[in-house]
Amino acid sequence: MKARHTRIYGLILLNFWLGIRSYGQNTKPDFGSPVNIPILLAGNFCEIRPNHFHSGIDIRTNGKEGLPIFSIGNGYVSRIKVSPTGFGRVIYINHPEGYTSVYAHLSSFNSPIDAYVDSIQKSTESYDMEVFPDAKQFPVTKGDTIAFSGNSGSSASPHLHFEIRDLKSEEPLNPLAFLNYVDNKPPTIKNIRIVYKNDKNIYKVLSDLYFSDDYDDLSVIQGVDYGEYFFELMGTDNSEDALMNFYSITVYTNSGDTLFFNQFDRFNFDETRMVNSFINYSTLVNDKEEWLRLYKLPGNSSSIFKNCISKPLIVSEETDTIFFKVTDYNANSTTVKVFVHGTEINKTEEKTDDLVCRFYNESFSFPFKYGFVNIPANGIDNSFCYSLTDYDTIPDTTTFLIGDPSVPLLKNAVVVIQKKLNNNFWLCERNNKNELTGTSYKLDSAKYGYQTIIKKMGWYSLEQDSVAPQLIKILSEYDPIIPKQKNTLLKISDDISGVKKANVFINNKFVPCEFDLKNSIVIIKGICFNKTDNIDLLLIDYQGNSNKLAHIKIN
Repeated sequence: MKARHTRIYGLILLNFWLGIRSYGQNTKPDFGSPVNIPILLAGNFCEIRPNHFHSGIDIRTNGKEGLPIFSIGNGYVSRIKVSPTGFGRVIYINHPEGYTSVYAHLSSFNSPIDAYVDSIQKSTESYDMEVFPDAKQFPVTKGDTIAFSGNSGSSASPHLHFEIRDLKSEEPLNPLAFLNYVDNKPPTIKNIRIVYKNDKNIYKVLSDLYFSDDYDDLSVIQGVDYGEYFFELMGTDNSEDALMNFYSITVYTNSGDTLFFNQFDRFNFDETRMVNSFINYSTLVNDKEEWLRLYKLPGNSSSIFKNCISKPLIVSEETDTIFFKVTDYNANSTTVKVFVHGTEINKTEEKTDDLVCRFYNESFSFPFKYGFVNIPANGIDNSFCYSLTDYDTIPDTTTFLIGDPSVPLLKNAVVVIQKKLNNNFWLCERNNKNELTGTSYKLDSAKYGYQTIIKKMGWYSLEQDSVAPQLIKILSEYDPIIPKQKNTLLKISDDISGVKKANVFINNKFVPCEFDLKNSIVIIKGICFNKTDNIDLLLIDYQGNSNKLAHIKIN
């Protein structure tokens, strides 16, 4: 009988994978909803996030944790991960139609998966875990409860982060193509501006246009010299629920010539930092404003812009009528009309004699106070000009500038520190107020001193990490999901490299506890302690400094 069951199961798996090949992705699968409440969005696909495109949609959970989460279709759990950062608790389900669905920031899994995760955490004595079950272990059918909503990982408030990916390429797809989502509100255009490109291929802003809500104002851009120009736009998709990104953007002339078009259906995770080429990164850094470039920079090689149309407006003495159309996934749209009139002007070229300029497609190095930086080919999106002698520092501090904070890095740059240091120094990122941001890079010994990688140019300092993480205080609060259950909260801190591990031992046995890194809290859930219980806490940071706190007293 056992052999017969094995053969039958083998046929089921074979049919499962044959289904992927025969079904294809030209037919829309009959997926259900991951929640049993109306879908209201707090974030949409390809929304602009810090250094990345948003890879899914954020579904509101009424500000609560613990709502049941359902599998949208038949398949099996292919990946389970628990982490104090990123997606927190997350489940991946492979479907025979050729897709993977992702459910993130969960508070807990269903009972079988929870027990499985708990056993792995105990055996490894680690909160962090990641496994890839085979198709036999956790098969699911459409509508099965797989987990419960939460606020784990880097989530700022309770919600479900939901994705649909191409099973083969693992590229995220627009989930709204698979769900029944109602939205009748058109997007909004707030501002449009015109830009030109100087002789160093640097784009410069000329003027802004602000629009009222009814778009009845006559918008004219004047005083523009003859030549080639481009546009940038500020706006948002005002869905019924939140302020989000557009599905498509089109710029065209009254003669029908398309100057720009792009539609956001899918992208590759390896290219997600290209988001900083789509926005005007300099304006975001300096003015905290999010402008979208309606032109493609030469170093923007992202596949999300593979079919993008991008060409300049040729300005002459004739008045051009330019239309800007933004559309959401439900085909709600807004169109704004702008007139551009050219005037011949004698330009004064900018003086750049004291600067060295490099192109995006070449590798190069440039100096800073304590060493130099190696930028890889295609590590920036456009020309980059810098001084060979002006090393910016903040007086009376150890803070120094590496490169230009307004230029995004599309690839990691290698920083070489030519300074005698101990082995426990870190390169620490600082903001424009000279405060540590919490992002630090470990320095490794190298031929010319020490080196590390950075993901962005800006202000940094060298900090020594010789102090282990600390327990600050012990608190208690009621559980957000389970009524009348009290949890014990251990507030912890670390000054430089950050807490890597926070393990709780009760009577010398490891107990998996929630590690809420964003709030620096370890949560011991629902355990009523006796006076005889022995509670120990082991804290280790990324430098390797450790602090074992024995016999913690919990009231």
